[in-house]
Amino acid sequence: MPRVVFLAIGSRGDLVPMVALAKELAGRGHDTLVLAHPEYTDIARSHGIACISLEAGLAEHARDQRRAQALVGNPFTAAIALLGWQWRIADTLAPILIEHIRDGDVLITGVVGVAAALALAEDRGCTPVHVTFSATLPTAGPLAMMSPLTGKPNRMVKFWTRHGVWTGSLALGRPLARAVRRRLDRPWRSPSAVARRALLMPVMVAASPLLLPPQADWPTTVVTGAWELPENPEPLDESLTDWLRDHPDSVYLGFGSMLSRDPAKDLRLIDAAARAAGVTVVHRLDGSAPPLESTSTVRVVRHVDHGWLFPRCGAVVHHGGAGTTHAALAAGVPSAVIAHGFDQPLHGRRLHELGVGPSPLGRRGLSVDALASLLRELVHSPQRAGYVERAAAVGRAVAGEDGVGVAADWLAARGLINHPS
Repeated sequence: MPRVVFLAIGSRGDLVPMVALAKELAGRGHDTLVLAHPEYTDIARSHGIACISLEAGLAEHARDQRRAQALVGNPFTAAIALLGWQWRIADTLAPILIEHIRDGDVLITGVVGVAAALALAEDRGCTPVHVTFSATLPTAGPLAMMSPLTGKPNRMVKFWTRHGVWTGSLALGRPLARAVRRRLDRPWRSPSAVARRALLMPVMVAASPLLLPPQADWPTTVVTGAWELPENPEPLDESLTDWLRDHPDSVYLGFGSMLSRDPAKDLRLIDAAARAAGVTVVHRLDGSAPPLESTSTVRVVRHVDHGWLFPRCGAVVHHGGAGTTHAALAAGVPSAVIAHGFDQPLHGRRLHELGVGPSPLGRRGLSVDALASLLRELVHSPQRAGYVERAAAVGRAVAGEDGVGVAADWLAARGLINHPS
């Protein structure tokens, strides 16, 4: 029986879904291993999953990302920051991969690990499987990442998503691939060669098919539904519970892992918009922001469980990251996106197309008036009744999905793992 190894390079949002699938596979009798950044190894281990530290952490990348917010809303600056971090950690990660990935392993990896996984497949016959949490695959259709206004199939969009988005995204793994190939004495592969070979890999899209319906021109792909761990919400914040009871229909507003150059300025903007819209807001600070005081209109929080908080809010406004988008849909409340870049504008557009909230806004140049208008539409407008009804229906459908079960069955059906006994 092949071992299944998960290469979780990235944030907590990249790791947790992989741990969820590892837990499902372990429950079916499969041998699993997770390779994760040191900040997150305890998450896997707490669920009984063997986990090896990648040694290099994310703290330095967070500093780079904060500097990159000088051009907030420009995805290329964020990509440059991520690539710089990858160059610095590649020589740390490469020997760990080479040591712990064995012949015959099934290696499940996100986009940053694809090029290195292909090198390991050449050297020791392991089987790489690409997992993505958004519509990163090349397509001519309307579900084209970073082309959110496309309404019908378009050959130029296909060209852009293949040679721009797809090849460019995979190039983020170039530093690690170079370090792995050098140690294995394997020949170098160009970014275009990696992109061509990656199109032959099996791909799992770990998102709801309601949000990201399969496209006819995607390669060997399954859209499974989100991969979630069994619910284990953090201890309730009694003061926040009391505040929400006193402020019904409050709006959650947070930007997740998108770091701000000036969190205090953002709080002032949010407070002014909330006052203008006549709403109250729960605002989540990013993990590295300095302490900030709540106002009479905005309750500031730092650590909060989305699964607990979102259903208790009147609406959710977020950055459009894959995990937060799913949590907002599953909560069954109206939601909208303030997109910073990458796949976030697409997620925002899809929420609007699903009827659960207004059209997305962009983070760059966000104004008090624009944010107030969004908040007003979510809470006080005639459209709200429709958003509430549709969000509840979508939430029920998403809650019924079994992403890890579908993924495990698909891996077995393709012969990548054995069927459960």
